[in-house]
Amino acid sequence: MNPLTKTPNRKLATIIVVVVLFLLSTFGALDRVAGFIGGDSVAAHNKTYLDNSFDRALTAFIVLSALKTGLAIVKGSEVEVSLVVGAQVNVGGAVQAAYDAVDTAWKTLAVCMAVLVGTHYALDAASAIDAWALSAAFFFLACFLAVVFYAPACRRTRRVLRDLTVVAATVSAMLYIALPLSVTGGSYISDRITTPAVEAAEKSVTMMKNAIFPPWAFEGEGVIEKARATKDTMARALVQIRARSKDLAGNLMRIMAGYAFDAVVFPLILFYALFRGVRAAVVYAVAIGRTEDMKEQLIEAMREGSSHKP
Repeated sequence: MNPLTKTPNRKLATIIVVVVLFLLSTFGALDRVAGFIGGDSVAAHNKTYLDNSFDRALTAFIVLSALKTGLAIVKGSEVEVSLVVGAQVNVGGAVQAAYDAVDTAWKTLAVCMAVLVGTHYALDAASAIDAWALSAAFFFLACFLAVVFYAPACRRTRRVLRDLTVVAATVSAMLYIALPLSVTGGSYISDRITTPAVEAAEKSVTMMKNAIFPPWAFEGEGVIEKARATKDTMARALVQIRARSKDLAGNLMRIMAGYAFDAVVFPLILFYALFRGVRAAVVYAVAIGRTEDMKEQLIEAMREGSSHKP
């Protein structure tokens, strides 16, 4: 129905309903309703998922830091060890590739941890301003309806208020729906795809780190004993890395890819999909509004044309 054809009572009632919704949103009533129908459950799930993911990533980060530190000590040494009779191998140069792989995984994990923390902050910020965005949408909608009903000749003002309403409604939909659900959907995908592989890879890397660099790796009672323990550790590191280089590389790749998908890829894909859905709905609503404007302008032009006929 064209809003201009509504009776005065219906026009006033429509504006009053929108104003009431604006007041309810401003004082937090609609925000509590949204939490009751599922918003609080989604927020609690997202918080638990992000906290658990960060704790798991931090544990893996500590393991990689210890492994990186041990490899850095070995890499910086000029010690040569004998693996077979008559063969001397420089340990520092031999572990360079392993150190580079661990260093890359370490940096990737640090970035993913920062993204997880940033996502947590983004959800907190969205929770703090979503009610204000919804209030702005209802406020602009009330102003728009008032102009449509009582000042239909102000077409430019009506278009501006309609566009402001669309922008505010889009922002509130992104804050209430797209952002939280993108993290929730990413968590369900992560639990079924990446988490099992990442946990197995982390366990394997931890066992390898303990085998190469046990707590007593560089300890000794005296200078000679410490030097001997260090040399033994370097020889053990070289043997372990050569024997398990393929497993180490594969596990590091699984860890990097898993956390990259959990922290970045899955949430971004879902957020983009939800954004496109909201945008399509907004474009459809705007198209309907513009069609109504064109109809009204065409009717008025026809009336003016007929009134000028002799």
